[in-house]
Amino acid sequence: MDTANEQGLAFRLAMIQWNGDRAQITAQVGMGFRLARLAFVVGKPRVRELILQQGWNEIELTQSQRAIAALVAEGFHVEVVTVNYDPLLERALQDEGLDPTIICSVASYRALTEDVPFVVKIHGCPFKDKNTEHLVMLEPELAHPPAWVTTFLNGRLPERVFVYVGFSGNAEYVRTCVTTTVATLEGNINDAYGVDIDSVDKVYANGNSLGEFYRLSRVPEANYSSAGADVLFREVADIVFRRLVIQIFDEAVAETTHHGCNDNEWFSIILAGMTYVQIRSFCQRPIGRGGLLEILDRQLGTPGTLIAEAMKELTEQVALSERLALGEETLRAQLGEKEKSIEELRRELKLQQEFDSIKEKLQSSSLVKVWRLYSEDIEQFSNALKQCEARIQRIHSELVELSALVDSLTATDLVPTKEAEATRAEVEASRVRQAFVICEKRLAALAKFKEAISSSQVNLLTAILESHRPLIRSLYARMHPHPLFTDIDIEVDKAYGKGELYFKVFTSRGTADGYPSTIFSASQLNVLAVSVFLALNLRIESPLPITMLDDPIHSMDDLNVLGFCDVVRQLKAKRQLFVSTHNKDFYDLLLNKLRPSSPQETVKGFWFSGWSTEGPTILEETATFLPSQIQLSAIRESFGSSAA
Repeated sequence: MDTANEQGLAFRLAMIQWNGDRAQITAQVGMGFRLARLAFVVGKPRVRELILQQGWNEIELTQSQRAIAALVAEGFHVEVVTVNYDPLLERALQDEGLDPTIICSVASYRALTEDVPFVVKIHGCPFKDKNTEHLVMLEPELAHPPAWVTTFLNGRLPERVFVYVGFSGNAEYVRTCVTTTVATLEGNINDAYGVDIDSVDKVYANGNSLGEFYRLSRVPEANYSSAGADVLFREVADIVFRRLVIQIFDEAVAETTHHGCNDNEWFSIILAGMTYVQIRSFCQRPIGRGGLLEILDRQLGTPGTLIAEAMKELTEQVALSERLALGEETLRAQLGEKEKSIEELRRELKLQQEFDSIKEKLQSSSLVKVWRLYSEDIEQFSNALKQCEARIQRIHSELVELSALVDSLTATDLVPTKEAEATRAEVEASRVRQAFVICEKRLAALAKFKEAISSSQVNLLTAILESHRPLIRSLYARMHPHPLFTDIDIEVDKAYGKGELYFKVFTSRGTADGYPSTIFSASQLNVLAVSVFLALNLRIESPLPITMLDDPIHSMDDLNVLGFCDVVRQLKAKRQLFVSTHNKDFYDLLLNKLRPSSPQETVKGFWFSGWSTEGPTILEETATFLPSQIQLSAIRESFGSSAA
């Protein structure tokens, strides 16, 4: 923005010019300077070089630039006009997949077409135009810009629905164009709004030039906002996209009720809370499981990817819990068997202890010492006892291992914790499934809306064409389009719920037919197109009965041209005709064919015979009414004398 402070473009360029030396900057251009002062000191070619050195690709796009680009990308007729030299608006349009044409000089203005997106840079574009003389920077240039700039503004402003003039666009000539347009409309405007960064009290104070401009432009204080351009264009985009979707939705309600879809309030509630970015993202997103999870993101406040990850983790935790439960049951069964074995060993140990007690008594008796009674029996018992002790030791080791494993499972309360987590996960999964079912129902309703809208479009197209059919056939026959196929009809194909328009031509007796796109030449197709256009124009009920044709005889042969002239001659009683052409022969023929048939009619021709630096040279001609040289009374007298 060209402001007289350190945030302005002029100061940033001066810092580059004098290597950040503030004292040198002040000495050269002073303080509080704008771009016009800098251009006067260093020259416009140097300013252009400095602008190109700026890192525009690293600068973040503003919300207003993105909102404007979104409106253009969605097909709304938005004309972008700026006094800035930067390429940020072009970047915003390119992010939307568009390749805008830059209008920055009288040569590029002459090449302006309506069928491509364009950005009009009325102060020039250093990126697209190397001629620095086309850059409007100096004070005299800002006071009196090139003629094409004011011509463009004065020609386009009265036709616009919404006009926004930003802070940097408050040049005197811009304000003059706006106030002149408002005065020309004589108050025939719905509302006018003003947006800037200063408070309303400051702007509408006495002596404030901006406030005076708003008053002349019919902007009341209640319609002024100091929120800035970003808030304005974001709100405008929100309103436009939201109202467009609601309008389409309301038009489909009458049809959808026949399909049993009466609950429509939820759609308006959801839409009212969505921004234009969310609306575009929702309409462009492919519907599938992934898409539905992302829709749930907006419904539940949780990212769809996190829900998917949570569901995956829940499944894994449930499987792990089932495996742990199965392992616990197996360990408990093994532990029970080991406990039985230990109990048996304890009984055997008790018997062994009793046997040892008896053995000690026997060994201490005199009979054993003297006679060594029971010696073999004692040895056998001793061996058996050692085997039992080894077995007990092994079982004890296994018991210690099993006890440690059971303690590891129960001491940390792992199983109850996992069961609680599984329960919570199941509750969350149930909630997600319910939301998923609701989304499926809403998608089914939207599918029915789409089907009903398509059916209505087909029926409407068929009805309109049926009403135009006789007139199209009549005009087509009068212009001699084809030596064989002299009749035409219209077909509307309703396959797959879509309406597609086809033209079909016939011979005079209906013995042969065909489609014009496959058998007609470019001249014959042009005759067909002119016939359809004239029929649509004649059926329009308008307070201004006007018909405008731009080069209608493209590729036509002489017979077709004569037929066209005869048709428009018959139409001049019903329409005021405007016909443009580059063909001088056709111009002369049409001027002669449309010659007035009464003194009250007027026919004028304007031929651009040449160009000069002052503009085109226009030759104006008027076709006058020629009274008949032979009066009707003379004819009657001639017949009377012959009879005598």
